[in-house]
Amino acid sequence: MNLLPRGQLITVFAALSAAFVISYIDQGCLGVLLPTIVRDLNAETTVSWAATSTMIANTTAILLFLSDLLCGFAKTATELYVFRGFSGIATGGISALTMIIVSDIVTLRQRGKYQGILSSCVGIGNITGPFLAAAIIDHTTWRVLFWVIGPCAFVSLLVAYPTIPTHFKGGDYKKKLKQVDSLGILFIYVEWKISLLPMIPLRLFNSKVCTAIYVQILLSGCTYYAQLNFLPGYYQNVRGYSNTTSAALTIPLVLAQALTTNGPLLYFGYAMLTIGAAIQCGAFNLTIYPAVLVIALVLQGVGIGCTFQTTLVALQANSAKSDRAIIISVRGLIRSLGGAVGLAVASELLSNVLLNNIPLDLPPPVREVMQRSVYATPDTSSLSYEQKVMVVPAYMTAYRAVFIFFVPCMALSLAACLLIKDTGLDHNDEKVQEKTDGTDKMKRTEPENVNDREIARNSGPP
Repeated sequence: MNLLPRGQLITVFAALSAAFVISYIDQGCLGVLLPTIVRDLNAETTVSWAATSTMIANTTAILLFLSDLLCGFAKTATELYVFRGFSGIATGGISALTMIIVSDIVTLRQRGKYQGILSSCVGIGNITGPFLAAAIIDHTTWRVLFWVIGPCAFVSLLVAYPTIPTHFKGGDYKKKLKQVDSLGILFIYVEWKISLLPMIPLRLFNSKVCTAIYVQILLSGCTYYAQLNFLPGYYQNVRGYSNTTSAALTIPLVLAQALTTNGPLLYFGYAMLTIGAAIQCGAFNLTIYPAVLVIALVLQGVGIGCTFQTTLVALQANSAKSDRAIIISVRGLIRSLGGAVGLAVASELLSNVLLNNIPLDLPPPVREVMQRSVYATPDTSSLSYEQKVMVVPAYMTAYRAVFIFFVPCMALSLAACLLIKDTGLDHNDEKVQEKTDGTDKMKRTEPENVNDREIARNSGPP
């Protein structure tokens, strides 16, 4: 470990937090931008890839913020999707590496506090992103947002780089490189039986506790990222709200998450998520009072706040220290994979249900527009009142199908809590940082074998 003095710790953590906020602004802005991008790039049938490509690429950890600048210069929908994929590589790298660095510079007992602060940064980024997107597309082109994000992220990384400790173990670099398995990414058997350094060691899933947590993270990713991308569409297409109002009504979800970091119980968190999803499924309609919208999203935000970082600490408490970086990376990969799956499923649900509910009495041009674009309502200025009132209910039915999808995902996550037990935070294989005589000093303690044996029992054979 590289436990840091308080002054350096604050500097490192501030820089990492800034990068974290910027990366989630990049992710959070897209839901508000989608209807505008659809019209500008004629991407009615493929625009879901703008979000899905980001989540798929989030499974890789390389920083390529140049892609955000290229997003701003995209001339076609295909170019945008490719560049968003590289943006996902960048944001995925920031998310995983930030968590790994924090786990290396603080003890396990302190980790919940600091990673809880990072969870607040997620909320800040997800609040700022939609508002920034709404303000920009109301006054200028959506491309400006991408031109701003890239340089800001680059500056935050420049601040962080000189202050982060870099201690590398010795050894033959070429020999280590040969041990890394690349083909095993595609072949589970090679990962399981042959590779010396597999990308994802399958021993991580021998522990029922870790497996249950990973299932929760996958299902949470399905609903969380789908919420961020489809809620603005519901507000704009069904309720008729403006871009700014749509952004404002996403605040209850992410603000409650930011204010409820490091929640005490996974049970409570997933119960709140399940209840909130059920209310959203049953109550969100054409005429529901905005207060009910807020209540449902606040419940889900509280649930996210109680589980977002708590699951990470629980994974680390039930794993060996040598697997810490892998645990964090796999957690980020599974969450992003869940986001990709959730966005894909939600997109298909929205599209298919809408196509099956397009009123037959509408003029053919309007029907054609609705068939091409499920993310933006057609121009209804030429329609009669009777025809106008047919359009919005079709979109409402489609969005309700998406909301129904959230409920079983959260219910299964709640049920998975039955497999998780609290093993405590006194991880004796870590170095303990204490204050002595009013100054920050490091005090190292020898590891005991008790926790190592417990971890071995939980994790199964290597």
